[in-house]
Amino acid sequence: MLAALALALLAGWALYPDQVQPLLSLPHQAQVNLLAPSEPCAQDENFPFLTSDFAIAKDSDGARILVATAPAFSRIRMHLHSPETLRLSWTARFQEGLEQRIRWKVNGQLWVQTDFSTRWRRFQADLPASLLKPGNNELSWEMPINQRLAFLHWSFAPGQSRQAQPPPLEPDGLVLQPGTPLSFALNSGGIPVLEASSLRGAQLPGVAELKNVQLRVSLRSPGTYWEKRIAPEPGGFRFLLPRSSSGWSRLQLEAVCPDKPLPGQFGLALQGARVRIKSAPRPAAPLESKASATDPARPPVILYLIDTLRADHLGCYGYNPSPSPNLDLFAQDSVRFEDCTAQSGWTKPSTASILSSQWPWGHRVQDFADRLPAGVPWLPEILHQNGYRTAAVATNALAGSEFGYNRGYDFFKMASRTTSEEAHKEAVQWLEKVDLNHPFFLYMHTLDPHSPYLHSSTYKGWDRVQAQEADDEPLLLNDLAAGNRLRGRDNRDLKGRLERRLKDYDFEIQNNDQSFGKLVAWLKAHQIYDQALIVVVSDHGEEFLEHGKVGHVNSLYQELLHVPLIIKFPKQRWKGTVVHSTWQQVDVAPTVLEACGLEIPKTFQGRAYLGQEGEPGRLSFFSVQAGKFILRSQNGIDALYNCIRGVRQGGWVYQRVISGAAGRFEPEELYNLSDDPGQQHNLVDIDPGRALDLAILLEPHFQTVFQAPPSSPEAQRKLMEMLRSLQYVR
Repeated sequence: MLAALALALLAGWALYPDQVQPLLSLPHQAQVNLLAPSEPCAQDENFPFLTSDFAIAKDSDGARILVATAPAFSRIRMHLHSPETLRLSWTARFQEGLEQRIRWKVNGQLWVQTDFSTRWRRFQADLPASLLKPGNNELSWEMPINQRLAFLHWSFAPGQSRQAQPPPLEPDGLVLQPGTPLSFALNSGGIPVLEASSLRGAQLPGVAELKNVQLRVSLRSPGTYWEKRIAPEPGGFRFLLPRSSSGWSRLQLEAVCPDKPLPGQFGLALQGARVRIKSAPRPAAPLESKASATDPARPPVILYLIDTLRADHLGCYGYNPSPSPNLDLFAQDSVRFEDCTAQSGWTKPSTASILSSQWPWGHRVQDFADRLPAGVPWLPEILHQNGYRTAAVATNALAGSEFGYNRGYDFFKMASRTTSEEAHKEAVQWLEKVDLNHPFFLYMHTLDPHSPYLHSSTYKGWDRVQAQEADDEPLLLNDLAAGNRLRGRDNRDLKGRLERRLKDYDFEIQNNDQSFGKLVAWLKAHQIYDQALIVVVSDHGEEFLEHGKVGHVNSLYQELLHVPLIIKFPKQRWKGTVVHSTWQQVDVAPTVLEACGLEIPKTFQGRAYLGQEGEPGRLSFFSVQAGKFILRSQNGIDALYNCIRGVRQGGWVYQRVISGAAGRFEPEELYNLSDDPGQQHNLVDIDPGRALDLAILLEPHFQTVFQAPPSSPEAQRKLMEMLRSLQYVR
């Protein structure tokens, strides 16, 4: 029996040859530059390795500097080959609070003490070589009372001399420096084998080889840690690696040596390093449906966006009792996307992603003051150019004409003080004037579920601007929850207030649902409903202390990103279909154009729905980047308030923070939504290989892209008034 099984395995491996991957082709991450031929050794000597709280910049004379605001980690790391005295300089201040003394430490030893206040202070000092060591060094600071430090400038003066470059290597060669691990994300469905054609010391000609140096190979996966040490051998090495139960592992290579490297000694050189995976046969992928959604006649299109609507508060998504009977009935005629991901946790970037099919850093509408750039393809404009009559009724000023969102419309009505009932009246008035036999596009943006809750007993009869000025409950709940965190308490004392908030939120959904039902009834009465393409979507959800906050624009958790997407195609095609795979807001615009028989721009980053499930491994990207204008106007500095980027692949979500804080601040977070839909268990340290792979997928999209804030005092004043009315600032 065992012999037959062995023969079967050998036959399978013969039919399905090994997958051979050069090591450098795997996703990898190093604490300093990888020493490959394209990146010579010591290119960035004495330049610090940055934590996620810092951004790299250059000053006027080209010197490398750091810019950081509100760092959550009070440390910075740098890698040194040969320690020498370094000249450090920085300009910093407290963003708020009292003056106090900061204790600066180098590798855990006290270095200097400095006094800081809320005024900018420039500091210069020599960091002595006696406190430094070869490899990684850490500079940290301590203060009696936790305060936010803003760093306008950091610089490390370069060393007196540059290390020479290592000897030339073959194209697949790399050099490992002592104390500088190189990590790889390994995804193996078979048996992984690590091999290299040679492992030798790396040094300049005429310089002695570093003694006692070894290659440490370690592999970490869920529930497993494995390590092996190898001495340099000209013939290289080849050995099996442990298999991971999840398929993902973090493979780490590091040169370890008890001796201090001398000038010209670089560590270990690997040649021909690669991973060989014994592959098992893979099942054939199912054929994708080739059905087309295109109708010969261009259908009327209605895009109905309900602001701040969570998917899990609709009856058709399982909420009971349902506040949304009309939407539930509409879903029976439609395709309902069970798992739709928003591209951001607040209105401006999400709405722009829906109408442009671009990630937020693609359309560049990310911060409060940002305007839609002229060159971004825009769904209303595309439809208008192809003969559609276009109209919009919007109730959120952040998606209004002031920021360029009125592009491509024949009629654009900004009704920021209204409820969905008033928006419905405006829309019907336009529909009654337009030729319904001519293709038209109607965009509606209602605001009922967005606080304040105008139909509650507290604000009934108020207009939105008046009520928003009076509704301080979200800010109060946030403050009380923050106080509980500081005291180590949960939020049970806030349960009653939170339940009232949730009840009012559901009542607003019910009111918006009634308005939507009236619109559907009008369309049916005028024989428009059956032939129309109707899309119902939300820009984002709402937090109710799931992660310590109330409201939105705070984070990128599922209570903000899981939004409803319900599409009724002409003649109710695919009615009753529930799509279980992950789709996203950028898919709305290409789906609309496909259904209208129009060409989809190549710049679109979404894809059209054609009656098929999505790809299991498809990537979704999302971000929140807001507050730069506020800090600039209030503090006189050019800095970030909240900047988080995230990526999703299947059920796995990874996010990283560059500045600011969600309810529970963690710089890196990894969640398995299949096991932990509430995102309560961060798996970064448990499944580091998967976290590393997703981090590398996210890295190209992590640049911070800014638009210039308003320059005139009047424009700044108007924007601040708008933000206060929407409860983004006090």
